[in-house]
Amino acid sequence: MQRVRITAETCPHYLVFNEDDFLSKGMFFKCAPPLRSKEASNMLWRYILDGTLDLVVSDHSPCADTEKSETEGAFHALGGISGIQTGLQVMFHEIVSKRKWSPTLISRLMARNPAHIFGMKGKKGELTLGYDVDFVLVDPNASWEISADNLKYLNQSSAFIGYKGTGRPVCTILRGNVVAEDGIVKGKYGFGRFIRRWDQ
Repeated sequence: MQRVRITAETCPHYLVFNEDDFLSKGMFFKCAPPLRSKEASNMLWRYILDGTLDLVVSDHSPCADTEKSETEGAFHALGGISGIQTGLQVMFHEIVSKRKWSPTLISRLMARNPAHIFGMKGKKGELTLGYDVDFVLVDPNASWEISADNLKYLNQSSAFIGYKGTGRPVCTILRGNVVAEDGIVKGKYGFGRFIRRWDQ
């Protein structure tokens, strides 16, 4: 019998929003699959804790306001939620500040597991000998509120605008180099490197 590798993932918006947000706030909460019930969101948290879900990711659909317009009806508005910038701080708030779970759960879901699944084991996803020096420093006591003016997106719109929490990333290190600090991107264009999958 042939074995098949199966992974399971979710996004922060499925964990913190539900269908009531879509119905009351509109098209910026339209995504695919659509937001479900509050009970379904709670079940996803259980799956995170017991390891059923391997990853927390972002589909990051950076729509302009006009692309989310309801003028021609809900079916014409684009789906997807912008969340790549805010994912870590939302997860830190929800997992560590709010639920008092270990921050190692975040590193497993957003660093170690993705690196293993996508063939970067031995290079990315862990702070250990032989791996790239990649990590993020988080101020666990820093309060924040997501607003349009602190988003770095081309289209400064997101369902997460107005979301508040505690625990803010303050410094991002990539291969031992500071690439972002205190909300300012310092990484230079072309600094990235191609990594070949170890299982190819």
